[in-house]
Amino acid sequence: MLPPFLFIVYMNWIDSHGQVNKGVTVESCRINCLLFADDSRLLASSEQGLQYALDWFAVACDQAGMKISTETAELLCFSEKPSQYMLLTASSITLQEVEKFKYQQRYS
Repeated sequence: MLPPFLFIVYMNWIDSHGQVNKGVTVESCRINCLLFADDSRLLASSEQGLQYALDWFAVACDQAGMKISTETAELLCFSEKPSQYMLLTASSITLQEVEKFKYQQRYS
């Protein structure tokens, strides 16, 4: 496990080396991902865009010597059609879709 500061350095490198333009637009700003001290959130406006972002993210993590924690990775969909079920994979693992993210503090 990486200390939070080192994790941010790695995540900044991964984010800056990505060619993903599949994020969401808020006013005139495109947001591809949200980076936290020990976590990240990928954003996309479509299922296909999010799968593309996940594939890119997995490659970028691999290049940085990191891997996606598929045991804790979750999928949250905000949709006009709430009954729409999304099926996305990361590192050949199908992600579990949830109704809300639970934040767990990992450091005391």
